[in-house]
Amino acid sequence: MHRGQSAVRQSLNDWKYTLSRYGRNPRSRAAYATLPQKILTSILIANRGEIALRVGKTAALYGIKTTTIYTDPDAKSQHALSSPYAINLGHSSAYLDGDNIIAVAKDNGCVGIHPGYGFVNDGYHQMH
Repeated sequence: MHRGQSAVRQSLNDWKYTLSRYGRNPRSRAAYATLPQKILTSILIANRGEIALRVGKTAALYGIKTTTIYTDPDAKSQHALSSPYAINLGHSSAYLDGDNIIAVAKDNGCVGIHPGYGFVNDGYHQMH
């Protein structure tokens, strides 16, 4: 495991702890005032389309900087055009390159990765 992967993993573990302690669906942002100081400040959204838009919108409500990824076929998609930090991965199979996605997250200062839903989230063990 690379050093960057362990930092991302630690951030995800911290976030899981936060969710388990304070609940997954708080009714107000005031509940987050008592959170530990180490929370997610930036994430890479490793998904596309409507899911990426929804995750980005929710993250923005909480002041979390988002970076999205897209491939050549998705260059004109809404999630690629609407994100201030959108990274082109190149060929469409790049969504399955987990090491590259982690490297992009580290290069852009992301402290967490949101896998979204679907094949990236459900099939992470298949990523090469």
